Amino acid sequence: MRKIFIYPLVCGALLLLVATSGYTESREMKMDQVINFLQSGTFVDLTHAFSPSIPNQDGLPKPKREEMYGGAIQVFTHVGQYGTHFDPPGHHHKGMRLVDDIPVNEFILEGCVIDISKQVAENPDYILQLADVKKWEEENGPFPANSFVLLQSGWSSRWSDAKAYFNKDQQGVKHYPGWGKEALEYLVKERNVRAIGHETADTDPGALCGVDKGWPLESWLLKQDCWQIELMDIPADANLPPRGFLVFVGVPKPEKGTGFPVRVFAIVP
Repeated sequence: MRKIFIYPLVCGALLLLVATSGYTESREMKMDQVINFLQSGTFVDLTHAFSPSIPNQDGLPKPKREEMYGGAIQVFTHVGQYGTHFDPPGHHHKGMRLVDDIPVNEFILEGCVIDISKQVAENPDYILQLADVKKWEEENGPFPANSFVLLQSGWSSRWSDAKAYFNKDQQGVKHYPGWGKEALEYLVKERNVRAIGHETADTDPGALCGVDKGWPLESWLLKQDCWQIELMDIPADANLPPRGFLVFVGVPKPEKGTGFPVRVFAIVP
């Protein structure tokens, strides 16, 4: 298991607050700094609301929502990989960490965004290239270790239309963007990022994955003890900076869960 560090803008202060016993003037000042950051930051929701009508992967049972006691109680029936959701390493690899094994300190990370929306607008099959990653670093510096890297593709705009979202051709082949192998290997092996997220249904490009092809890049990523969030909502007007913001992931704790819907948001200073 890789050793975990956290490098968000305020986590140093947060960790000191937790670790320090007793009440001191220094501690009070740090708390003021944290509160000021939270109150003055811009909150960006990165999560799609889910309902039985959202895009659903082929082969998965359709979700249901039923009501009891006049609607006071709702019964949700859905798979773990439903809507904006969390995939732990054990999603693909038995014996590796599952949802309830991930420590909560991994759910507050420094965020980075690689924006390929212009390329995707011209080619929906666009694959993130190592050159894209290197160009990002030329402009913004090295990716921070144990950061959360979001791949912004503009695919969120298709969320309300399942047909457009999966974008299948006449042969049933899906056409949507994804991570490239060299780019992902560089981020994980050379920069030690902790997690990734994307707007599409898969880590792999749509044309290169599925029940018949497998999910080779997703499987490789999870094997590295990284985790990911799929079906994220990154609005075009979110204006997330390339780096320098926090990502918070609210993850329920299903025992031995191989995935579950989550609420993800960013705080931008």
